[in-house]
Amino acid sequence: MLLAKLRQLECHFTWGLNLTDLKDLQIRLKNSIDLAEGKERNIGWSYSYQAFTKYMQGHLEEARDDLTKAEQHIREQHGDNCEKQLIVTYGNFAWVHYYMGEHVQSQTYLDKLEKIKKKFPTQSPSALHPEIYGEKGRAFLKLSYQYYEKAKKCFEKALELEPEEIEWNDGYAVALYRIEYCSCTSFEESPARKQLRRVLELDPNNAHMMVLLGLKYADYGEHEKAKELVERAMELEPDKPYVTRYVAKYYRNKGKVDESIPLLKRALERTPDSALLHHQLGLSYDRKTANNREEADNLLRLSIRHLEQAISLKPSLIFAMVKLAGIYAKEDNRKAEMLFQRAFELAIAGKEHLQMVTVNYANFQLYNNRSAPLAVKHYMEGLRLQKVLDLLSSKVALLRQYRIQQKSQGSWSMMWCCLAQSLYNHLLYIFPLTVLHWYWRLVSYPTQAPGLFRLVWNIVACLLLFDFQYFVWHLLHHKVPWLYQTFHKVHHKYTATFALTTEHSGAWETLSLGFFAAVNPLLLGCHPMTEMLFFLLNIWLSVEDHSGYDFPWSTHRLVPFGLYGGAPHHDLHHLKFKSNYAPYFTHWDKLFGTLHSN
Repeated sequence: MLLAKLRQLECHFTWGLNLTDLKDLQIRLKNSIDLAEGKERNIGWSYSYQAFTKYMQGHLEEARDDLTKAEQHIREQHGDNCEKQLIVTYGNFAWVHYYMGEHVQSQTYLDKLEKIKKKFPTQSPSALHPEIYGEKGRAFLKLSYQYYEKAKKCFEKALELEPEEIEWNDGYAVALYRIEYCSCTSFEESPARKQLRRVLELDPNNAHMMVLLGLKYADYGEHEKAKELVERAMELEPDKPYVTRYVAKYYRNKGKVDESIPLLKRALERTPDSALLHHQLGLSYDRKTANNREEADNLLRLSIRHLEQAISLKPSLIFAMVKLAGIYAKEDNRKAEMLFQRAFELAIAGKEHLQMVTVNYANFQLYNNRSAPLAVKHYMEGLRLQKVLDLLSSKVALLRQYRIQQKSQGSWSMMWCCLAQSLYNHLLYIFPLTVLHWYWRLVSYPTQAPGLFRLVWNIVACLLLFDFQYFVWHLLHHKVPWLYQTFHKVHHKYTATFALTTEHSGAWETLSLGFFAAVNPLLLGCHPMTEMLFFLLNIWLSVEDHSGYDFPWSTHRLVPFGLYGGAPHHDLHHLKFKSNYAPYFTHWDKLFGTLHSN
């Protein structure tokens, strides 16, 4: 009977928390307590969570002591309004006393919870108090990527009930930021960007939110705003490791590792057992070797030391593991092989980062083991997991250097989303209209093909006419809010383009632009052969525009005097929204003052 009641509680014991890196979690909880002692409101929940980790290790008396500290801090923070804040802690108390064999004490805490429930009833039996949603969200946020979506939903529910609560707004912003990391989410519509700004409206001096927003701006090329926010965050909290590590990341991403390393070392002095700081230091030292050959050996040893320490502290840190394996491969293939196999085991068990491990392992086989067959095998496996260019470019330097937005990669789910939208449009609209077009339009084929000059001239004329039509259409659908929201918004779901985003558009956009392309050869009296070649070229150029790559052979490099914009021109439009409206050529944007370049 008692156990059945315990299972109905909302606390760490019933939330299904899979603590794979128990040691690392305990270190992070201890750091949050040490850094926030006496000031922050979350000390109580940190002690309560820490108590659960002690139970997982079988240290029941220590767990009970941590819960006592949790209750003490919650009462100090909230005074007479502490009862709802104690719900999760009391639930943990009930479980700990149960496992200690102290069933009377366990029932005592169940009785306390029943009194709180009656004093503060919820809207329905299944609904929870916002304090429970908030603490549950924070618990999920301390775990791996798999839990971030759950954390987001918890904070959303908490904020539905108390939208002005800063802590839950803060947690919600962090969850959104982590979920969006390295995605192609539109910056203008980014939930993380909006929520980070929301927190800064409620708490203008929140340095943590400030630096995260700065990193978000930097990811989308808004470098001045990013720099301003990062520098302001450092002024506000120069000694908080959770701020300085993100500032250091900002500098490392900009290639300024000499500024990044001192910040990380300073943060490590306050939190010496932080796996994330050791990982960041390992990456920074490795990056510094590229421009410092005289100290390369020493820097490489420092990189290895910090990466090994990061993995020791957090055995599931796959990114550190793969990076270290790549460094090992320079001298010892056997050690690299063992580490790669360990990374594969973790990726498969955790169902995350498998593509990244696969491509790095394929690179290892190709460049270090000199085994082309094994490399091809793993590259092909990578292709099964994700599309080729975006998968390979994330790790293969030869391709990565041509990626326009190197931090953003299209995922498998994004690819399927675009493909589904394209299939829907083609099956429901394009195919039926094509059949009707064939039926109604009787084509008479001339006996002779057009001359080469006429062929080229007509194709160029069709492209120029289509470019003008698209520019006008496109400009209107950005300047008129109703047109954008109703018709064009779907095409701007992703700010970093990849080939399949070409066809990710609504029915109106697909049909109207298709109409322009179909009618232009008729208006110009083109030969059927010219018409077909124009269609093929138009499709090619459109896909190239959305490819997200700027290769040496790209069309804009073949057309002189900057007359043709190409993929960089259109990619910048998807990133910034308010420029580069013409699909191919640059003259209309120049004329209307909407031409921007990187």
